[in-house]
Amino acid sequence: MAALTAALAVAAGCSNAPTAADWRRDIAAARARWTATGIADYTFSVARSCNCSASVRPITVTVVAGAFSSGVYADNTGGAVDTTQYRDFLTVDRLFTYMEQLVDGGPFAFNAEYSSSGIPTSVVVNPQRLVSGEEYSFGVYEFSRSTR
Repeated sequence: MAALTAALAVAAGCSNAPTAADWRRDIAAARARWTATGIADYTFSVARSCNCSASVRPITVTVVAGAFSSGVYADNTGGAVDTTQYRDFLTVDRLFTYMEQLVDGGPFAFNAEYSSSGIPTSVVVNPQRLVSGEEYSFGVYEFSRSTR
């Protein structure tokens, strides 16, 4: 029995699965690339998906001087964004902060992809192992730098 336990421990230690430390490092590197661009005025669209009751309509956000300026629903109905439901999606910096909070929550799985300038283009989170339907995702699918 001791040999089996030792073998399982060694096998678990040899896993190449990313850890929370890896995820934090990747987020920090992407945030640094984003910060290095110096972009403070921009418009972006973000979509999210989940099996939840929260609104998952895509939105388009305008940011001026690094701060949220306005947001509209990007679907055919338009209208002003409910900023209470989308508070984590109102600037690229808020996206990074939200991603850090997700990792701090200890998800079972976390995967993020970024543009060359560090913008999160795809983030997929699975909060719990062996719980079906808990996964959710979001990502920026359009981005343009604005001029004032």
